[in-house]
Amino acid sequence: HGKRWEGADGGNLFAVETFGSEQAAREAVPRLPEYGRSRRLLLEQELFGFTVSEHPLALLEDELCRPGLITASRIGEFRGRRVRIIGRPISRKRIRTGKKEAMMFLSLDDRTAAFEVVIFPNCYRRVATLAMSREPMLVVGRVADESGVCTIVCERLEAVREKRTATVLPPGCSDDGAVFSRFGAAGK
Repeated sequence: HGKRWEGADGGNLFAVETFGSEQAAREAVPRLPEYGRSRRLLLEQELFGFTVSEHPLALLEDELCRPGLITASRIGEFRGRRVRIIGRPISRKRIRTGKKEAMMFLSLDDRTAAFEVVIFPNCYRRVATLAMSREPMLVVGRVADESGVCTIVCERLEAVREKRTATVLPPGCSDDGAVFSRFGAAGK
C-alpha cells in the first residue's frame, strides 16, 4: 500500500470529507479484485505499449520455453554453432559496406542478458523490415567469437508475436468508456 492522503488526525482526508468517516468510505467504496498476472500484463501492454511490472518478454513465456532455444546468458557456450534465440530490439545501427551495401548491427535482450547480432548484406536484404521493427524476434544464426566477444551472425529472423486477446476491460467498465457502479453510471 502506498502512502495515503492523511488528515490532521492521521485518517484519510478525502474519505472523511466525502463520506463523513473512514469507516463509511470503506463501506461505500467496493474493493475490486486484483488482476491475475496474465490479465495485468495484457492490460499494461495495451495501455502503455510495454509491460511495466515484468520484463517486456514476459508475455512470450510459452515461446521462450520452446525446445532448441538458448538464452543470451549462455551464448558463449555455443561458439561456432548454429543457435536459435528470442529477443527484443534495444538498439540498431545500419551501415554501408565498402561496396555500398546495407547491413546492420542489432542489439537485443532477453530476460537474461543483452546480445549482439550482425546482419550482413545478403541476409539484410531479406530481413530489413523486421530488423527495423520494435517487435520481439527469433534470431537464427551462428555464434562468432571475436577476441572473446560473442555475437550471432544472422541467417534468419522471424517475428514473434505476443498472444493478445481482444480489449480487456477492467471490472465495471463498458467499451464506451462509461464506468458503471452499483450507484449507476458515472460520466466518461
